[in-house]
Amino acid sequence: MKKLLSALFALVIILAGCGSNSDSADGNMSDDKITIFNLKVEIDEQLKAYAKTWSEETGIEVEVKSVGGGADYGAALQAEFQSGNEPDIFVAAGAGDFAQWSDVVYDMSGEAWTENTELEFIDEAGATVGFPTAIEGYGLIANTEILEKAGVDESSIKTYADLENAFKTISDKKAELGIENVLSFTTKETWVTGNHLFNILLGASGEEAVDAFIGGDGEALDTENFAEFTKLLMDNSMGDLSTIDYDTEVSNFATGKTAFLFQGNWAIGNLEAAGYNTENLAFVPLTYNEATAEKLAIGVPSYYAVNKNTDVTASLQFLNDMAGTTAGHEYMVNEANMIPAFTNVEIEPADPLAKDIMKANADGNTIPWLFVEFPDGYTMNTYGPIFDNYYKTGDGEAFIKNIQDTAGNVA
Repeated sequence: MKKLLSALFALVIILAGCGSNSDSADGNMSDDKITIFNLKVEIDEQLKAYAKTWSEETGIEVEVKSVGGGADYGAALQAEFQSGNEPDIFVAAGAGDFAQWSDVVYDMSGEAWTENTELEFIDEAGATVGFPTAIEGYGLIANTEILEKAGVDESSIKTYADLENAFKTISDKKAELGIENVLSFTTKETWVTGNHLFNILLGASGEEAVDAFIGGDGEALDTENFAEFTKLLMDNSMGDLSTIDYDTEVSNFATGKTAFLFQGNWAIGNLEAAGYNTENLAFVPLTYNEATAEKLAIGVPSYYAVNKNTDVTASLQFLNDMAGTTAGHEYMVNEANMIPAFTNVEIEPADPLAKDIMKANADGNTIPWLFVEFPDGYTMNTYGPIFDNYYKTGDGEAFIKNIQDTAGNVA
């Protein structure tokens, strides 16, 4: 089971007086190399740079292999294990992943890093098996300069009606604003639709409804207006959504072609790399009903798991140092642009998206990440194509029915 995120804001803001680990890495380890199988391609460069510095301090070589974006991380991870190249540290997204790898993950209960977080993943046996990589949130990222020129106040967009009106206002002024369309979005990247957009439906419906849906109740989810909301996003997006990958989606927004971007705070690094002025950013909620009004989807996106079939000493030290040293904190906050899940981190995220996430959480305006309760890859592979089919056909009734017909398939 996962610990609740009720204290999330405190984990980032209330930092003084908390314990910490030693501020120097311990080089007395038996391993001479560890391999990290990384899911987040957007931090590939930063993670490799941190690993290189850590290696120089400890004498332990670290190889980072990054698979993500449009690639199937779960399938790639399985291939690594099947090939005999088992990674020392790998990523698990939630209950489904940890159930799949239950015979492999190492029990990290009692490790130093666990003293400074309440967001570790604890399995049904009570073992601490997941190191929280970060706190993340997503919604519609707004270019506040464009919105201001259009006469739209992003802070006033709270309900579906607000969102619909804002989209119409901006769409009517596209030529004046010098943009090609309102939103940068994709249906090609099934993690965007099958995980994140589908999760808005799950989060709005609630955990009990999701459990009922998984159990076979096709009408358990609150689908009213969800098709209309999804169509609003698709109809106001630029390009052929079936062919737009993550890089193109972000680039279209970064180059001023759209007023909004459907993504999360993890995109900040990509936007900075593209030369975008990230001070002009703010989150707008993905809202289609009262349950989603004003809310951002916030959660722990993934966890590092340690492979118990390897010599775990160096892997544990790597994670303890990431959570417990100044160098690790600098990497998480200032290099990888992450919101850390540890109370001993005294560096506060500075980017506006991180600030919006912290404020939404402090105000209780959050939607939980429930797609991680499904088996690895299931929501991407099942619902991603359903969203893409809706984009191509425009048949909202069939769209909802196709979702409802999957009820019970994972029970």
